[in-house]
Amino acid sequence: MKTTIFAIIASMLLIISGCFTTVLPILAKEVPDAPPTTQFETPRYKSLTIQDIYLLPTNETTYLLDDTTIKVNVADDTGIQRVDFYLDDYLCFRDDTYPYQWQWTEQHKGQNLTAVAIDISGQTTSISMPVTKIRSHPILAFLLIKLLLSRDSALFGFLSRDHQRFSFLF
Repeated sequence: MKTTIFAIIASMLLIISGCFTTVLPILAKEVPDAPPTTQFETPRYKSLTIQDIYLLPTNETTYLLDDTTIKVNVADDTGIQRVDFYLDDYLCFRDDTYPYQWQWTEQHKGQNLTAVAIDISGQTTSISMPVTKIRSHPILAFLLIKLLLSRDSALFGFLSRDHQRFSFLF
């Protein structure tokens, strides 16, 4: 259909401009509709993430501690209809507005996280990553962050109310 309309318009322009006295068929090549491109923005692949804070890379899987925002970057030539978020084969959330994300709050362990992007023409692209999600107490999460980010990884330092520093060994 697009090819025919383009050929008719191009032929009419050639006749009007006086270049040709007969209509020559012009064939235009239609650009095929490409499927969407998809990439996890958060969490990072093979990483340790605590409450949406990336800490460090890991070797095998992505470890998530506490509630985590799963965010997907999606692009398409015709537009995105929606992004579906799955744990194994279970649909957990469907997002049809940008930014495509899901706040994962439930307790799960050792799952395969999959995001399926569906464009307006119905084409799909999916991406997956193995994840292990662990729910912890907020104080434990804070201590773990402090441990991993401190220079002296065995020593935690805090300020008291009178701003005097005191430390303890963990």
